[in-house]
Amino acid sequence: MKMKEIIDLDNDLAKEILTVLAYLDNTFINNLSNTLLVKLTDLAADSTKNFYIQKNKKLDEQNLSEECKNWLSLFYYKFSNSSEKNEIINSWFKNDIRE
Repeated sequence: MKMKEIIDLDNDLAKEILTVLAYLDNTFINNLSNTLLVKLTDLAADSTKNFYIQKNKKLDEQNLSEECKNWLSLFYYKFSNSSEKNEIINSWFKNDIRE
């Protein structure tokens, strides 16, 4: 699936993702397509929820929805090297087993 084909996100999830992206390195964000970022922004505009990032906590310690974590890991996976991709796949597999 291409990133530009992602259209089935709800407004709140889009806003949550954008909230997290605002705290990530620009190098990571620059790898995301403008189409995706525009779509997230358009969807997030209709969200009524507020999301917050605690700067003193690591990303994995944040209070994020599982859906948001999944999308962020997918974005990261897309731009990772082979070794990192294997780690991500193993993490996804472990998480699926626990559920």
